[in-house]
Amino acid sequence: MLTTETLDPSGFKQILVTYQKSLHSFKNWNIDIPENSRLYCYEKVIKHLIDKGVGNNPSHLCDLMFYVIEVDEINEIVLNEGDIAPDNETIKKLTDIVKGSEIKNIDEESQPRSSQFELYIKALLNISGLECNFKPTQIGIETPDLTVKLDNEGFDIELKRPLSPKNILRNTIKKASYQLESENPGMLILSLDHILLGNHNVITLENGDSIDDYLKLLEKETTKWLDENKRKFMKRFKSDKSVCALLLIVKSPVFPGSLNKMAFANHLRLIKLQGFSKDNSRHVESISNSFDVVWGNKI
Repeated sequence: MLTTETLDPSGFKQILVTYQKSLHSFKNWNIDIPENSRLYCYEKVIKHLIDKGVGNNPSHLCDLMFYVIEVDEINEIVLNEGDIAPDNETIKKLTDIVKGSEIKNIDEESQPRSSQFELYIKALLNISGLECNFKPTQIGIETPDLTVKLDNEGFDIELKRPLSPKNILRNTIKKASYQLESENPGMLILSLDHILLGNHNVITLENGDSIDDYLKLLEKETTKWLDENKRKFMKRFKSDKSVCALLLIVKSPVFPGSLNKMAFANHLRLIKLQGFSKDNSRHVESISNSFDVVWGNKI
């Protein structure tokens, strides 16, 4: 996983070695990577950083950080799968993420980034020590994305990375409510970084600012979004009764004012919904705490 000390040739070389092993794993799993795939685009960027460095342009560095973050996520995904061939559901998702030549704007091509988000969350939960797997899809039946084994029971999770702010209430929340079962309410995990911060979701700190200042800004933006939308989606959850908690995830690279460093900040906001069992509440806490475990040393 990334640290704040990777923007130097040796750090990039280490990232590249791991990433090339990841690309080799795709081939071992019989997943074809087209020549124009974004995965090869990321490889070229890391090679450029090794040969040329990051330069002296902070705005250019912010663009480069996007690629480094993407590579880091893909490395975590592949590392989580290990040497054993992934199951069919995982292979479908891995096949999705090789698509596209370069994806910064999620509105351009949503499926590769959505599948990557699902695979990444699965990897993080497994890394934290939880047993997490994709739910088998059933033709004609809406099913949640993941199931986590907790207390010898399956707890379902639906993952959404909305296309745009307009999609969240009209499509994302509505569809998620259908995919989780009212007989066994689960958790909805919603990626909000591009919704709150736009397509170029890199924060540049000003002189004298710290990562703590950035986190306060991120919390403020999340609270603002919640204040504007909470009543509407709570109404939807109350009517469908299939979602027992909403976990908002915001992950963004941070430029801390120095061209030889990088960082990224993670913000979680857990919203528990009323009227569900204590077992569900305990499961929700376990999953939320798991992200704190794997992200605890990132900032």
